[in-house]
Amino acid sequence: MPKVAALLLISVIIGVIIFMVLRNNFHFNRPEGLTAVYDNGAAHDINAFIDGDVHVRDSNTGNPTTVSLLSGGSIDTGLYAYDSSRVNIFGGSIGGKLGVYESCQVTLSGGVIGGDLDIRDNGLLIIDGSGFNYSLGNIPDANGILTGILASGEQINASFHISGNASVLLVPEPATIALLGLGGLGLIRRKTILGS
Repeated sequence: MPKVAALLLISVIIGVIIFMVLRNNFHFNRPEGLTAVYDNGAAHDINAFIDGDVHVRDSNTGNPTTVSLLSGGSIDTGLYAYDSSRVNIFGGSIGGKLGVYESCQVTLSGGVIGGDLDIRDNGLLIIDGSGFNYSLGNIPDANGILTGILASGEQINASFHISGNASVLLVPEPATIALLGLGGLGLIRRKTILGS
């Protein structure tokens, strides 16, 4: 009888090992819904692959949770920001939807978005770039397609849906702002020289 129990235990262990190897090699480990949740009031950088969704929420610490998606970072499905959290997308890629909900603020200046932009409640999506098919400032339409060049040089071509008091704010890339500032200084200097 002890031999049968030992053989049964060994076969269970082997079965578990085979399952874990298959699960990791064939992506059976993706849970339905959430994959990564950031909710601790700290700052986090994503610079590696995440197999699934990323959800960013406020914490109970009184500090907003901040997540930055960097070059080399990749989110397989969607990125969703809630509460008063902050998200900065400097590079990398999001395979699905970018959700901006409640009172969070998301700044998009680089990277690739593979799905729709969904902005609701009091969410604010700030997009840094140029050549947009909408004028700089708030996008007036509730639904549409946004095209242009992000500050990092990547193209954006995404459907958007804005509801509630949410807004999408298109701002010029920092280089354009610097050129405008230099041009303004030149005009002031010219006026000063001419006025003297």
